[in-house]
Amino acid sequence: MWTCFMRIFEWCSGFSHDENQEDPLVDSPNVSTPTSIISNEPSSSNCDALHTYDLFLNHRGPDVKTTFVAHLYDALCTAGFHPFLDAKSLIKGQHAFNSINEALSGVRVHIVVFSKGYAESKYCLNELCDMLESGKDILPIFYDVEPEHLRRPHHGPFAAAFRKHLKRGRKDDIKRWEEALLKVANINGFRLNEVNGDESQLKKKVVMKVQNIAPLDVFQ
Repeated sequence: MWTCFMRIFEWCSGFSHDENQEDPLVDSPNVSTPTSIISNEPSSSNCDALHTYDLFLNHRGPDVKTTFVAHLYDALCTAGFHPFLDAKSLIKGQHAFNSINEALSGVRVHIVVFSKGYAESKYCLNELCDMLESGKDILPIFYDVEPEHLRRPHHGPFAAAFRKHLKRGRKDDIKRWEEALLKVANINGFRLNEVNGDESQLKKKVVMKVQNIAPLDVFQ
């Protein structure tokens, strides 16, 4: 409850952090600045309207929100799906964090985009644990990291972030996160390296996989 309160306070006040302070709220994969995630009116787009979401996009915003994840979101919408992405999916009057939790628990498929800065966000890592506990399908996308980096988070691109978490007294959380990362590392996912860095091809492969495991008639 205290963590949620602090997240709301930081989000509403625009409180800023330096690199030695607690995770900035923008590190949450599903919270951007208030002006970008809240609109005065619902969008006219079917994908942006309020409804039950069928996909949840877990990612670290500063790394991929306005690039790969934004393009993947548009491709999934074009294919007829209703993915939850904070910047596109929240409207004024909604409680941001309740909406995120409801979307996370209500969808059928979770898509996780692992980037080099992913582990810097405790919110990303906590959501990953929640996804695994839900027992629903998870599609990992290894954007600029490899599965091996998830198996050994104290080495490679996640190492610095895990050292910071340890300094902040998150020993118990780290154990949970390590277990979650290991489980997801062993799920057959998508690697940017496999398509020679072609994000367009990666996006198409992900959409085709979603269509295969969650055909649209399931949601209708």
